[in-house]
Amino acid sequence: MGISVTEKRPFLEMVFLVVLMLISALFFPQFKALFGILPIVYYFVERKIRGRSRENNGFNFANLLHDIKKSWVWVLLVGIVFQILYVIIYKNYFPEIFAHVLARAPVIKTFDVKLVITLFILALGEEITFRGLVQERLQWVMKPHYAIVLTSIIFALMHISPGEPKLVALDLTTIFIDSVIFGIIFYKTKRIYASWIAHALANIAATYMITNL
Repeated sequence: MGISVTEKRPFLEMVFLVVLMLISALFFPQFKALFGILPIVYYFVERKIRGRSRENNGFNFANLLHDIKKSWVWVLLVGIVFQILYVIIYKNYFPEIFAHVLARAPVIKTFDVKLVITLFILALGEEITFRGLVQERLQWVMKPHYAIVLTSIIFALMHISPGEPKLVALDLTTIFIDSVIFGIIFYKTKRIYASWIAHALANIAATYMITNL
């Protein structure tokens, strides 16, 4: 797959932002949140400057019901089923994973309305960055399934945190799996809000079970 002259600069801009995010996550975690905001700001500013339509930026709600109907199995799978499986596995085989997840995500304290709203907002930001920006532009230069996998590797690495290697590997594996499903939903619907719903549901379901076990 080739890349056109008009796509080359936007693609390189995306690569530059991804490199910045990975450097911050791996070497300067104290700045990860700051560098995580940059792609979101870029996403909207770049589309405004280059005149991309709502249809092209993944936020056209005209076919909301149709898109949800098209991907509802994937949404329920990653949003509910996988989260239940993860908790069962953690509880029975890796109980220490809960402490690791809580250390990685300090926003998880008590399950309340404020936390639910926060999880919705965080999921939206991540979907704009990783599906609307990274996956979309990787698909300019590679087949969709490769773009989904590479995006999910980057997504998982952005969630890396210090800890016992076994726990870190298990944590990143489940994050990678979830991201692949989010990527499939985005590919099938071409809509950020569709993968956002799945992502937010997964965050809320997992957080509820973690905080109420």
